[in-house]
Amino acid sequence: MHRRLPLALALVTTLALTSCTTGEPAPVDSGSAVPGDGASSGSGAELFVEGHLTAGDEDTAARIGPLVNRGDHAVLVLELVHPDGTAGDGFERRKHWMAHPFRGVYRFPLLDLDAGTVEEPVRLGDDQDSDSEATAEIPASSGSPSAAYSVYGVQDRESVDVLVPSVGLVEDVPVVDESALPDGDDVRSVAAIDAAEEQIGLPGQEIVTRTAQLESFALSDDSAQDIEVTPDRVDINLNSDVLFDSAADTLSDGAESELRRVAAQLEAIDGGEVTIVGHTDDVDTDEYNQALSERRAEAVHTRLAELSDLDGLSVSVEGRGETEPRVSGTTAEDRAANRRVEVLVVPDEPSAPVVIEGGEGELPEPEGPVGSAGEGVTAVNDDGEELHIDLEELRTRGRYLVGDVAVRNVGEDTNSLVMNSLRAMTLSTPRGESEPNQMNMPSGLTLLEGGQRFFPVDYSIDGAPYTPVVPDQAVTLEPGESVRLAVVWPRMASTSAVLDVSDYKGTLKGGRAHYFLFRVTGIPIR
Repeated sequence: MHRRLPLALALVTTLALTSCTTGEPAPVDSGSAVPGDGASSGSGAELFVEGHLTAGDEDTAARIGPLVNRGDHAVLVLELVHPDGTAGDGFERRKHWMAHPFRGVYRFPLLDLDAGTVEEPVRLGDDQDSDSEATAEIPASSGSPSAAYSVYGVQDRESVDVLVPSVGLVEDVPVVDESALPDGDDVRSVAAIDAAEEQIGLPGQEIVTRTAQLESFALSDDSAQDIEVTPDRVDINLNSDVLFDSAADTLSDGAESELRRVAAQLEAIDGGEVTIVGHTDDVDTDEYNQALSERRAEAVHTRLAELSDLDGLSVSVEGRGETEPRVSGTTAEDRAANRRVEVLVVPDEPSAPVVIEGGEGELPEPEGPVGSAGEGVTAVNDDGEELHIDLEELRTRGRYLVGDVAVRNVGEDTNSLVMNSLRAMTLSTPRGESEPNQMNMPSGLTLLEGGQRFFPVDYSIDGAPYTPVVPDQAVTLEPGESVRLAVVWPRMASTSAVLDVSDYKGTLKGGRAHYFLFRVTGIPIR
């Protein structure tokens, strides 16, 4: 059986994918798909999903899969098949998925966009704080492919989706047992996987799996509120400085639009428990702050009950004073972040996707040139570099939206900071955490709807800084070269969206530096 699957492609503008069955060739599609002949196991099992990528003058087939269950773990096989006569000669790893700027090999997260979960390669042994994932690369030798192997926990599903830099979100990668593998010297053979596990240092080591829930994060353009959504909860954070005047417990005029947005979000949730919690900073006494937080929480509850029907929700109200600061520190900015009212929701049916409501607010003014979906936009940074960016459509996948952002170097100079130049937030994460290791992750690619800015979906494992679901790769584009970036965003209520990169935090102080600020409008959501 052959199935057509969508796949974003690096450094080439078109791609067709096939899921390949052992021993049965897949058709060639207009020169953009590489024929996949599977592997010669004779079992009939589907072993990989194949794509075709181009870097400079070199065409390369990328074969992703299978994910092989092996006792207490599973091994993912990834293969680059070079053209005849070029294996190992002049192959620029930094332009392909084998390259990571710090670790050397990418971490290849497994995604379940229906359940809202992510799994990274396992860590081995006692040092769980290291960045050493259980991943190995086998470089190309004369006439042989390059291959990489990543180790995960055992999988009880028939297929997985894998985010692969320079390839995209590779969907329906088959999960198989060892009996489906070919014999001989094939990179998918038992012998090849055994050798890779030896190189990784897997035998005899303790295996610690690394899984997390995917989280959606949106921020209002006036920074008056933000919202976090996971598969089992919704947390809405309201800035008290917008809701109330200093030391007051009566809602200000600016509170109305923010509470209407919260009310719309609550009405979209069919039953559940809602806790409205007031918080203060650490100025004044504990007793004063506790009482103020309770009164402010009750004021928010009263107005929300007037704006929406809360009968289907179990609502409780409480104040926690200064006991649960959102951030540590005593600066004016820290204390402002801690003055807040939270609306915490646990839906009755956590399996049902929660769509973040964009509200009725106006879009912020663009900070760069504006183009439309399908035509794109050309942006210039302060260094005179030029990129053309487009996002033709967004696809709904489970709880999320998936899009392939096309980026082309239309300038005259080499651009070696492509991924970093699409951040517009220096070294911090969208949530404000400092994380220099994400400098090559284009997490500044946000979607706008109404008054909300939607960031790429992210996750945190064991309390580490949040990692966005975007490619993590050092990309250098020569003039005329392009790359497609697969990004996963939260679902939204609208039928179209706006892609925006802007200095929403004000860190660039009116300049652009090497960043690209732009907007693409009218992106259809399928």
